[in-house]
Amino acid sequence: MRTENVISLGTGKGQLELIKQLSKFFNVIGIDQNKKAIAFKLCKYKIFRRTIDYQGIITELKKKKLKYSFVLCRSSGKALLTQSLLLQHIKKKGINPNSIIEILNKKKFIKKLELHKVRTPKIINKKKIKKYKKNFVIKHTRIDISR
Repeated sequence: MRTENVISLGTGKGQLELIKQLSKFFNVIGIDQNKKAIAFKLCKYKIFRRTIDYQGIITELKKKKLKYSFVLCRSSGKALLTQSLLLQHIKKKGINPNSIIEILNKKKFIKKLELHKVRTPKIINKKKIKKYKKNFVIKHTRIDISR
């Protein structure tokens, strides 16, 4: 019988396989603001909150008297900060929240990289993009890093 709880920050399509595997061994606490998220059906417990609402998540966990052993997050954005704070809340090791805050602030992060001579792309502000969009189409490209 599964007795250990784990948190999945996000229950969308990107987390489906992760939650499917986790639910074989753990009780999954799914956290997502989208009540129709595809992987919610695999979660034993559901918390309907934004994945970046750390305080709200803690409040809901306390209300439902849910304890957890670890937190999984497939995001590269603000949900990482929530993961870090949730791990800190149960005194588990994780990424330092201050490091995440520094990385999420793109300007600070780029300055830090430039201090260490790491090349970075030039930043174009939104106003300039609107001006340039009139002249050409911006297409997303995939970069092959397998070489």
